[in-house]
Amino acid sequence: MTMGLGLRRGLWRDWRRGSHGKPLRAARVRFVSVPGSELVPADSPARTPITWPASFIFPLHGVIAVNAHVDRQGNIRDVAFVISKNQGLHAELRRQIKDWKFKPYLMDGAPVEVVTTLEIPFHLKYEPLGANGKQFPEIPFGERIKQYHAKQDLRAAGRRPLRLRESFTLNGGPSGRYEETWKSPEEWSRKVKVQSATLEEKRAAGATKTDFHGPEKWGPEMRSVLLAMEGRLPELRTFQEQDWGNSAVAASNVNPSAGADASEPVLIRPARGGVDANNHPTSGQAYWFDADGLLTASYGGGMTAVNSNFEVWNGVNVPRRVEVFTGASPTTVVTVDSIEEK
Repeated sequence: MTMGLGLRRGLWRDWRRGSHGKPLRAARVRFVSVPGSELVPADSPARTPITWPASFIFPLHGVIAVNAHVDRQGNIRDVAFVISKNQGLHAELRRQIKDWKFKPYLMDGAPVEVVTTLEIPFHLKYEPLGANGKQFPEIPFGERIKQYHAKQDLRAAGRRPLRLRESFTLNGGPSGRYEETWKSPEEWSRKVKVQSATLEEKRAAGATKTDFHGPEKWGPEMRSVLLAMEGRLPELRTFQEQDWGNSAVAASNVNPSAGADASEPVLIRPARGGVDANNHPTSGQAYWFDADGLLTASYGGGMTAVNSNFEVWNGVNVPRRVEVFTGASPTTVVTVDSIEEK
C-alpha cells in the first residue's frame, strides 16, 4: 500500500517531536560546522605528537588543512579531504590523526556531530631521493630557477645585446654552424646551417617565425641544436613547486647512455616524470644542478643537453661545450666559438 503524502508528513512531525510529543533539539540530528580552533583535545587518551617524514618535495614548512567529521563522542569519524602544498604528506597525516579525540562539542547543552577544518603546521627535514644520508642545502627548485637566470642566462631580461657563434658536429654526420643575435627577450634571431640546409628562427613584434630551407635529412638534428641552445626552464609564473621531486644522483647520471651508478651523489635533480632501470628520465622534464648551483644538464621531450667547460662572460657562467642526446643516443656536440657584445 502506498503511504499518502499527508500521512508521511504526519509521521515526520511525530518523529521530530519524539514519543512524548516534545520537539527534539535540532542539534541532535545534524552536523554543525565549527572552526577547528573551537575544538578542544580530550584529556585522555593523551594525543601523540605527529611524526613528520623526511621529504624530497618542497615546501618543507607550511600548514595542512584537514576537513574532518567529528562524532558526538569527539572521535574523528571521517577525513573528507586534505589540502596542502606538499601532497606527499597527506596519506601519512590521515593515518596519524585517525585516533585523535576531542572533547564533545556542545550545542544547547547537548553534544553534536561536527564538520570542521583542522589547520596543522608541518616542519620537515629535506632528504632527496638517493641521498643515502648525505646532506644537501634546502634549495627549492623555484629558487634554483631564479639562480639560473641570475648566474647562467645570457638572455635574461636586462642583459646586454650579444652575438653568439658556435660550431657543432652531428653524430656520424657533417659539421655545422650556429649563430645567434640577441637584443632582448622580444627581439632575437637564431640560425643553424648544415651543408645546404638552413633552419632559422626570428622573434619580433611579439611573434616568432621559423623557416627551414634545404633537404630534410638533417632537420631533426638541427632542431635539437636549437632546443639545446634555448636552455628552457619552467616559467615561474605558472610554476608549482609541489609538482617536482628532488633526487640526489651521481655525476654520471646526466649521461642517458650510462649504466646505474651507486657512487656518491653530488648533483640535485628536480624532475617530474618516469625513469628507467638506470634512473635516467624517460618522460616529463628533469634538470641537474651541481654544488655551485649551476645547471649542468636538462631533459625534456626525449632530449638531454649536458653542459660543461663553464667560463664566465659578462658575469654569466657559459658552458663552452654542450653534448646533446636523443633518447640514449648521442646526437651532436656543440662548441661555443665566440660571444661578443653587439
